[in-house]
Amino acid sequence: MKLIKNVFGKLPDGSDVYLYTIVNESMEISLTNYGCIITSLKVLDSNDDLGEVVLGFDKLESYLKPHPYFGAIVGPVANRISGAKYVFNNEEISLDANEGKNQLHGGSMGFDKMLWREVSIVEDENFIQVNLAYLRPDGLMGYPGNLDFKFSMTVYKNNRIDLNYFGTTDKSTPVNITHHDYFNLTDGGGTNILDHLVMISAKKYTPTKDDKCVTGEIISVNKSPFDFSSFKKVGTGIKELYGEISAKNGIDHNFVLSEESPIAATVRCDISKRQLEIYTNKRCVQFYASNHLDGSLGRIDQEFKAFHALCLETQSFPDSVNHNNFPSVILNADEEYDYFTSYVFSTF
Repeated sequence: MKLIKNVFGKLPDGSDVYLYTIVNESMEISLTNYGCIITSLKVLDSNDDLGEVVLGFDKLESYLKPHPYFGAIVGPVANRISGAKYVFNNEEISLDANEGKNQLHGGSMGFDKMLWREVSIVEDENFIQVNLAYLRPDGLMGYPGNLDFKFSMTVYKNNRIDLNYFGTTDKSTPVNITHHDYFNLTDGGGTNILDHLVMISAKKYTPTKDDKCVTGEIISVNKSPFDFSSFKKVGTGIKELYGEISAKNGIDHNFVLSEESPIAATVRCDISKRQLEIYTNKRCVQFYASNHLDGSLGRIDQEFKAFHALCLETQSFPDSVNHNNFPSVILNADEEYDYFTSYVFSTF
């Protein structure tokens, strides 16, 4: 295994941004300290050809322009907070509203738009680990507390990638982090993923309103289009929901993971024969089929169009700060946030 560290570019203030590329015998992954973004992830297919499996950009400049969180860390609170506000200890706390009246993915200056500090690089014969850190100041985007946060990515010889998140705060504050990777196991975004097979270890999901905020209900997936408890094509699920496949409709819902299953979700591609297994200690996963992509973004040789990727964002219950029946995401001053997600790639 080897690690290559290069300058990825400069921010408008002149700060250097770095790109860390880790290579083993069957995988190559690149991470930048701007937004902890995974810019590229290449794995072998069944013919032993190395190919791209995530959407992203080749240049830093593209990440500095608007994009749908391609490969980025999302926080301090992932998903939507309805009304961009919540009440804690009888005090209403107003947040930055960046999606209509609601907040999405931590606001207009979330974790994804921050330059993270390199803490250390650990190299072992079986893995390489990159450790990054960021201190969210009290009051940014309306959130209370100085949130001291650390992110690590560990890449192993056996094609496992661990994403670990650690945080402490000096004031009670909501924390719900995810990593917004857009997967396409065929070709990294050149074609659609409607025939990708998805299995999610969930018996329940949380329905949404028209603005995509959750209603607060927790409903069984049994005998519904949301039942992905066995492998089902993404396109089949969309047809079951809406009767047709159209860019105006797609899957963008939170699934409540079954505690008895060690695997949160599995994705398979019958073309490349690549398989992705996702593990986590979080209670939920957001399944998004990227119907809002319109071809305006892409790599040099690709246009990222509707349904050209899928996201499986491990997380806590969305908008839990406004639903008392959901488990709390409030991190207190005497607690530590400790969360992981693992990606395991193979062929079948």
